[in-house]
Amino acid sequence: MRPSMQHILLWMPEIGGSVLTIGIYPNMEKTGITDVVCQVADYLIERGARVLLPQDFATACDRPMLAADRDIMMRQINLGITLGGDGTILHVARELAQAKIPVCGINMGNLGFLTAAELSELQPALDKLLTGDYLVEERMMLVATVLRQGETIFSATALNDVVMTNSASPRLIRLNVYVDEELIAGYPADGFILATSTGATGYSLSAGGPVVSPHVEAMILTPICPHTLYSRALVVSRQETVEVRPQSPEEIVALTIDGKSNFCMIFGDALKVTESPEKARLVRFNDKSYYQTLHRKLRRGEIDATS
Repeated sequence: MRPSMQHILLWMPEIGGSVLTIGIYPNMEKTGITDVVCQVADYLIERGARVLLPQDFATACDRPMLAADRDIMMRQINLGITLGGDGTILHVARELAQAKIPVCGINMGNLGFLTAAELSELQPALDKLLTGDYLVEERMMLVATVLRQGETIFSATALNDVVMTNSASPRLIRLNVYVDEELIAGYPADGFILATSTGATGYSLSAGGPVVSPHVEAMILTPICPHTLYSRALVVSRQETVEVRPQSPEEIVALTIDGKSNFCMIFGDALKVTESPEKARLVRFNDKSYYQTLHRKLRRGEIDATS
């Protein structure tokens, strides 16, 4: 069954005849990134696009004339390009989601599940962006909220996953998990993952969770190394509310959002995870499907099935 049009949108490069404005968001820790940023910026400008860079990146790349505040970029760009890996696109896609701006990831990392093209495909990818030869997929995100004595003390948005682990040591933590206020399990485990279908191929997959098509809007609940014989990952509807409560006064639970440590929970706190009202928008090219990418990224080291 093909995904509905509410999840795949055609994005045109010009809006009302105005010049296409593109924001470039590089991961400056990547080897050779300065040369790549300059190459991308010059290529786009030579073909009539307007290019903006975050101020710190523009300085590092010796392109001060392209510098802009990130808030200004969000108001002016029609499209974002990330140069890095999945971590880079996760950060930028969340940032630009509130302005409904699509993001095209160019992979300079390892797996790059979320990116639209490899660095070796850079020029053809840029040409497609300039001519509007691409689709935009809407991806569900999560809102993670920590409550303490009924008051909200932390809130963040995740595109990939929300992860709970022991903040002090690799020892087990004890968690009770509820769906729509109904207890579904008590887990003694190394941790717990609440992932979107986008994040299903990340930490959740490594912990034994299922691969879920990104066109399925759901939450995947995956215990990490549970100390039980019955524990399995659970897929729940996006309309449901998941709540997780630490059960030991001696344990401090670290909360990680999309791979970044953000907060520590204590006994008595409650983590509530719901669907975000905002959606991330990721560029996809017509010649690459999700399943082709999945096959290519996960089969490293295997015998080619077509041989």
